[in-house]
Order: sequence, then C-alpha cells, then structure tokens
Amino acid sequence: MKIQVTKEDIKKGEQRSCEWCPVALAIQRTYDLKNGKDKMVTVDDNSVGIWQDSVEQQYQLPQIARDFIHTLTIGYSLMIKHTSSLSHLR
Repeated sequence: MKIQVTKEDIKKGEQRSCEWCPVALAIQRTYDLKNGKDKMVTVDDNSVGIWQDSVEQQYQLPQIARDFIHTLTIGYSLMIKHTSSLSHLR
C-alpha cells in the first residue's frame, strides 16, 4: 500500500481522529474507500485498518508514516497549548 498525503488531506484532516486524520483521508482517496456503511478506514499510531464488506484487513504502518503521524500529533498539541496560553489576551 503506497499513498501520498497531500496538503489538502492535511487541511481537511482531523488530528487525533482515527477515521478522518490526513493519513486516513489519503488512503480513502487513493483506494476509493470513502467511509460509509460498508467501508471504513481507521489509522492509529502503528497500523491501518480497512473494513470492507464486513472483512477487516490490518496493515502495519512503515516508520516514515508513524513519524509523520507523531509529528502531526505533536504539532496539534503545541498549537492547542499555544492558543490556550494566549486566550487571556482576547
């Protein structure tokens, strides 16, 4: 399985969401697996789960993908922390 996470995936993706993170969106787009009634893509820190027609397939993420997810998570956490620390200025 090979994907490319685009700027659009990152923009539309929801950090910390196993179903709607940028990596899940890239997989859905690349393999035409839009989450719905009979299809679902989930991503965690180590693997991808694809459910299609009641059959689940699990794939281990390569290190580069795990690093990317980790970087997104850290960036999101820092953004929240920074935003919270500035809230008194509003």
